[in-house]
Amino acid sequence: MSIFVPRSPVAVFRPAHKSRPRRRLSPAVILLGVVGVSGCTTWWNKGPIDEPLLQSRQLTMQATYARDRGDSDKAEELLTAAVNACPEDADAHFELAELLWQRQRAVEALAMFDRALQISPKDHLLWIRRGELQRELGMHAAARTSADQGLNLAPDYAPGWLLRARVARGFGNSPEAIHYYQRALGLTPDAPETLFELAQVQWNLAKRGGPDAKTRLQMALASTQRLLNILPTEATSADHFALHGAICGDLGRFEASLNSWLAAAERAPQAPHILFQLAEAQLRTGNPADALRTATHARNLDPGSPLGRDLMNRIRLATLSGGEIR
Repeated sequence: MSIFVPRSPVAVFRPAHKSRPRRRLSPAVILLGVVGVSGCTTWWNKGPIDEPLLQSRQLTMQATYARDRGDSDKAEELLTAAVNACPEDADAHFELAELLWQRQRAVEALAMFDRALQISPKDHLLWIRRGELQRELGMHAAARTSADQGLNLAPDYAPGWLLRARVARGFGNSPEAIHYYQRALGLTPDAPETLFELAQVQWNLAKRGGPDAKTRLQMALASTQRLLNILPTEATSADHFALHGAICGDLGRFEASLNSWLAAAERAPQAPHILFQLAEAQLRTGNPADALRTATHARNLDPGSPLGRDLMNRIRLATLSGGEIR
């Protein structure tokens, strides 16, 4: 009896990092894992599957379960077997590439993405994931080409525009990066990662000065405030609050800056660079005693910090004068 499964992507692992998209686990593949080769056709049939492809997809599903159990060695063994069972199964190549990437074997992962794209050159997800890996390897021109290929296939795919923004940022082109971040947000308005990176670029661009520096700062502030508004409390990180605190400080909103640095320090109490900035915010708001305690703790964590020496001198000056230094 012929066995049928959809030609849509199959089971996948948990994301390698936050930006990794998930492929859907096909109900047909789940059924095949239970009934095996003797399975029957179903209402979602889209095309026949031959024995090697069936074997490859079953092995891929088993690899997914192994990865979910934390057994990466077994998952790699199963995915390698899946690729060997059906060299034309692009999904198996994709999953093996992702696993190798997770395991810090980027060159092998890139080769596997290349093989997957030879099989399925019109898969936009393959192009974008390959581009992300190329970008991480510093191959910015190649990553830009991969991003463009993926976006030509799927112009409404937000991770593609996010990749394009990151590539522009890698080239040092902040205005272009902002444009592409905004394109991504037009498709996924509440994407925390995109909002955070956009705010970083806006802030860095504002720090270069110029007549529009304050406008850039206000835009960066709007991005971080939106980020903090959409994230649940448990999902906000020290970095999120640190960026908000830095931007507020640059705008002269010292109380708001202090509150954000306090929140950042609460999430990263052993991070000297955050504690030094908290002490700076405490000093700016007229609390030299608090600033001294915080800076002393930070210097104990990082005794050689030049930032700490300068800050301690200014705190002592403020303490002696009985006033605040802004």
